[in-house]
Amino acid sequence: MGNKTKTSKDLRPIEAHTKLMKRYKKGIRLSKVPGIKYFFKRIFGPETSTGSPIPINVSLGTYENQVLPLAVTEHFIKKASYIVLMDCPCRTHSKCENHDISLGCTWLGKDAARIDLEKHPSARQGTVEEALERERLAYENGLVPHLGRLKADSWRYDVLPDTGHFMSLCHCCPCCCILFTMKYSTSVIKKILKRMEGVTVEVNRDLCEGCG
Repeated sequence: MGNKTKTSKDLRPIEAHTKLMKRYKKGIRLSKVPGIKYFFKRIFGPETSTGSPIPINVSLGTYENQVLPLAVTEHFIKKASYIVLMDCPCRTHSKCENHDISLGCTWLGKDAARIDLEKHPSARQGTVEEALERERLAYENGLVPHLGRLKADSWRYDVLPDTGHFMSLCHCCPCCCILFTMKYSTSVIKKILKRMEGVTVEVNRDLCEGCG
C-alpha cells in the first residue's frame, strides 16, 4: 500500500490558522486606521524602534552551508554586560506545537538587569555560553533570529527610562510570533524592520513545496 496523502487536518497549525495569529493580524491592521495610526507610529514607528531579521543561510533540504549569522549574534552577545534569557511569550500564549517554547527572547545590555524576574517566571539571568548555545539550538529548530531595539519592549518590561542599552534578540516562528504580522501593518510600521545589506533570496524550485 502507498503512503496516505496528508490533508490540511493532518498538519499542525501554521500562521494563517492559529487563533492568536488571527487576533494579532486583526490588531496590526488597525495601524492603517486614521487616528489609531498615530498611536501605532508613536510606539512602533521607525523613530523609536528598529530591528533586522537575520538570515540563517541554511540551504533548504540540504543544510550544506555554514550558519553565518552566528557570527553576528555572537558579536552582540559577547559585548553585552548583562544577559537575560526568557521563554518565548508568543509561543507560550499560543501553546505552540511546532517549535521549542524555551528558545525565546535573549535580552542584552546593562538595562536588561532591570527586568523584574519575579514578574516574569520564565526569565532568568544567563551567561554568554548559555546565550550562544541558545543561538545554535534556535537555528536547528528552524527559528528566525530578529535583532533590534523596540520601545514597546522597554514599556512592556518596565525598563524605563529607555537609555539605549536594552537590545532584544528574539527567535521567531511564523506560526506564533507577532513580528511576522508586520506585513499586514501600515507602511510606516513596516519600516522598523531593516533588510540586512547584501542579502539575496533564491528559491530552489526542485525543493520548494509551495507552502507559502
